[in-house]
Amino acid sequence: MALRDLVKDVHDRAENSPFAKLLMSGEIPEQQYANYLYQQKLMYRGLENHADNLGILKDIPHIKRHEKISDDLDSIKCIKDFRIYDITQEYVDYVKTIDEQQCWAHIYVRHFGDMYGGNMISKRIPYGLHSMYQFDGKKELIEYVRNKLNEDMAEEAKKVFKYATTLFIELEQEYDL
Repeated sequence: MALRDLVKDVHDRAENSPFAKLLMSGEIPEQQYANYLYQQKLMYRGLENHADNLGILKDIPHIKRHEKISDDLDSIKCIKDFRIYDITQEYVDYVKTIDEQQCWAHIYVRHFGDMYGGNMISKRIPYGLHSMYQFDGKKELIEYVRNKLNEDMAEEAKKVFKYATTLFIELEQEYDL
């Protein structure tokens, strides 16, 4: 069974959360979108720095998103005095402890999510550069990452979705969604 099929239930739960629906609607207020980007920037920086330490991105450095997220965040003109959410810090601390195989599960969930869902988000959200959703060599990146994946990564991929869903819940609580 494909990894995608093994994580479908948690993927669907994340995708159907109130925050994800607001994000996909394109009607998310600028301040809320900027806060989302801020949390994402921290999570991606933690993941990508650890992946670099493991040496697994040396052949695909253009998959990295955290600097692009930072550029997107900088392009949004709003007050950016965001706090680091508990789940964001928990994720950053956690990814420092994962091995190479677990790291690929995180890249699969996060980066593939941006490749696929990000395309729809970037068409709907009226502000920001949307550079985090633009991937050079997308076809080659997908093939490269897919060759690293296996069914044994399902539990770790589910953890990534749970982190994402918990971030959505924290954002929902922050903004009374």
